[in-house]
Amino acid sequence: MAFRYASFNDGFDFFLAQFANVAFTDTKKIILIYSERRKEWKKEKDNRRREKEKQDETKKRETSTPT
Repeated sequence: MAFRYASFNDGFDFFLAQFANVAFTDTKKIILIYSERRKEWKKEKDNRRREKEKQDETKKRETSTPT
């Protein structure tokens, strides 16, 4: 009985170690993907802000120019 119990615990410990390793690896991947996406989102946000500034400048020129 004791032998079966010990081998079960060893197998279970191995399973937990593998699960923890996979979870850690996946978490690292998720963090890397998120940081890359965050950079892309920041670029997109900056591009939208620049476009809006250009449109605002164009509107100012159009309204300030006497006709």
